[in-house]
Amino acid sequence: GTGLIAFINGGLNRASMIDSFMVTARSTAMIFFIVLGAAFYNGFLALTQVPQELSNYVVSQGFSPIVVLMLILCFYLLFGCVMDSLSMILLTIPIFFPVISAMDFNLISLPELQADAAMEVLRNGIPEGMAADMLASIKGAIADGAELTREQMKALDIRMTQGMANRVEAEHVAIWFGILVLIVVE
Repeated sequence: GTGLIAFINGGLNRASMIDSFMVTARSTAMIFFIVLGAAFYNGFLALTQVPQELSNYVVSQGFSPIVVLMLILCFYLLFGCVMDSLSMILLTIPIFFPVISAMDFNLISLPELQADAAMEVLRNGIPEGMAADMLASIKGAIADGAELTREQMKALDIRMTQGMANRVEAEHVAIWFGILVLIVVE
């Protein structure tokens, strides 16, 4: 659309069009080689297990997750002075993301997930056939921040496990780490 308008208005001739295609091709080739190099680099990291070893080391040292996150973000700030953002992200995410994933940020707990699911069910009305004492025990467990029992979850017809809580926490950590990296890098 824009090229057609420039051609009609006389701002785009054959020489400037060829020049713009060449500049575009050079930029695309540079980006392609950055991505290709990152693919080889990721293969190397997968074979050597460097990210997993680094994450095991960081976790075994007992560093606070927030301190580790702040150090990584400071590294991005310093690295951003000498590299472009795409290269920096492609080179560092394969190393830093396993470290962040191994840290326990305590964003989500199983009782919180169970309480949210239970409150959603109860908001839609008390399930048919639920005894008053069961309802009282569920509300008491939610108020205390305690984990629901298997019978309580069965009465609500919900299923929340520790594995589900771990998956949700991993997703939240990935999202927030990605957002922080993009904010710092850009």
